[in-house]
Amino acid sequence: MMSLGKVKDFAPYVAKIRASEADSVLTGNRGNDLSLNIKTSNEAGLKSTYYTLLAAFFGTPAAIGAAGADRVKTLYAWNINAADAARQKTLLEYKIKYHAVTNLTYLPAHRVPEMLASAMNKAGSADPVKVAYALEGMKFDGPSGASWMRADDHQMISPIYLLSFAKAGQPGVEIDEEKTGYGWKTDSLIAAKDTVSNVKCQMERPSR
Repeated sequence: MMSLGKVKDFAPYVAKIRASEADSVLTGNRGNDLSLNIKTSNEAGLKSTYYTLLAAFFGTPAAIGAAGADRVKTLYAWNINAADAARQKTLLEYKIKYHAVTNLTYLPAHRVPEMLASAMNKAGSADPVKVAYALEGMKFDGPSGASWMRADDHQMISPIYLLSFAKAGQPGVEIDEEKTGYGWKTDSLIAAKDTVSNVKCQMERPSR
């Protein structure tokens, strides 16, 4: 197990992957670790596909760049190439207006304030306990499909995209990420109902 941010030479890890003849690699690496891993794999000519959890997070597409093309896949809540034309237009206008580097598609940043405001309106109060109860079972009809807060443990049940990093300009990858010339293409969309986990937190609820 490697220490986060401590490894600077990923060649030995890439060599082990090559020796294993693995066609797919699942990694929880993020940030500099992920970008170095991908770049080293590209330089070594390794053809394995990397399945990641954090490659779409801010700054990572720019760090990976061309080395990640047709090599990196990731899970994410949404992406601009999955948006309809009207939403794409709005997102791009906001990106210009606010001088944003990213495409402003981090869906939880949209969902959290909208659901919080709805819960306050439903509770008729900003009291945390009343708002928490109002959130239970609440639905959010987002651009990726319906999601909801599970009443049992306040877990957000939401759709998940499987995305591939690919050259922008082709069908499904009209818009790039972070001025890289590469963007995210949807491989599949997993509906919220198919992401429900049986694992639940044991919450101690305060009285209403």
